[in-house]
Amino acid sequence: MRGAFRVAWAACAWVALLPAFFPVSVDSIRRGAGHALRNHGDIPLRARNNVSIVLRNKPQPPKPLHNCTKMEALQAQVDAQGSKIRAMKEAMKADAASHSKEDLDKEIKELTALKEKMQALELEALDPEIKARFELLRSVGEECVTEAELRALCKRPGGFVLYDGFEPSGRMHIAQGVFKAMNVNKCTKAGGTFIFWVADWFALMNDKMGGDLDKIKVVGKYLVEVWKATGMDMSRVKFVWSSDEITNRAEPYWMQALDIARRTTIARVKKCCQIMGRLENKLTAAQILYPLMQCTDIFFLKADVCQLGVDQRKVNMLAREYCESAGIKNKPVILSHHMLYGLKKGQEKMSKSDPDSAIFMEDTPEDVARKMHNAYCPRQAEAAEPAAAAAAAA
Repeated sequence: MRGAFRVAWAACAWVALLPAFFPVSVDSIRRGAGHALRNHGDIPLRARNNVSIVLRNKPQPPKPLHNCTKMEALQAQVDAQGSKIRAMKEAMKADAASHSKEDLDKEIKELTALKEKMQALELEALDPEIKARFELLRSVGEECVTEAELRALCKRPGGFVLYDGFEPSGRMHIAQGVFKAMNVNKCTKAGGTFIFWVADWFALMNDKMGGDLDKIKVVGKYLVEVWKATGMDMSRVKFVWSSDEITNRAEPYWMQALDIARRTTIARVKKCCQIMGRLENKLTAAQILYPLMQCTDIFFLKADVCQLGVDQRKVNMLAREYCESAGIKNKPVILSHHMLYGLKKGQEKMSKSDPDSAIFMEDTPEDVARKMHNAYCPRQAEAAEPAAAAAAAA
């Protein structure tokens, strides 16, 4: 028995060593050794199996550096660069002359370049199907905070939840109707479930429809029907009414709202005032609550992605800041779509309050033609306003 084992392992040794001394094909050696093993009945089965395993294990060429290893190296560089920048900022707080602004900007630029390399490498390593989903989802937003987190969501087997909230406050223009339907269809095609938060109580706080909640609800139902007619795919879309949900689940909602409120200063809340189209010095007490409640909605609905316009960026960033304060690991991704410009000069977005600044979903062909004919569209770029030019020069 012991001699049989010696024969078997001797065969393995010759298979490994012969190519070093003789110009013989490794495959031919394997075939010969295998034939010999099969025909030696005195070699125990276990020995033959062990030798066969050795024969099957062909030598592999050295593998190139894996993307994971490159990613780890880049991540280490990003972490080190981030620490360096934080140390510089702390030093500048203690002594403004310790580092120049130019030096700090240079280090920040280097950090940005490293992060871009990481993003490119992550994208390269993605499965083609996941990559296609990510690119479709990313095309929705003018800005994404952050792309790495969005890619991680695209890899999640169970999908992800996106959210947008809207006040039922009047007629629907094409930015809210057609453009939003296109974006929602992209999001659901990429594997997401889209939740619309029908913010009827928020419209009441913002004094829409004369503060009449019944009228606000009628307008909300109208908006839903317009989206259906526009071609929005409703198979992965949910409409949730804030008045119903907050009433039915009051305790978790208000506990969340209070926790956000106690971690947020009044000054920070006021920075979000533009989400309501209000000036800071004319805010009511109810409108102070508005950003805190909008931030609460994100966690109440368990949204993974805030898919709103760039005009809502400040309150969405407040949600990410709250996560840092509360020690919440998974922050909501912010995927902000751009705004369609108003038809009049200087309008950054279409406005419901100015009928001639927007094309509405139920406008007649004559209305659309008239508004397009009168729309602000200079043939050549105009000179900058004096104040803006001076600010740019400074």
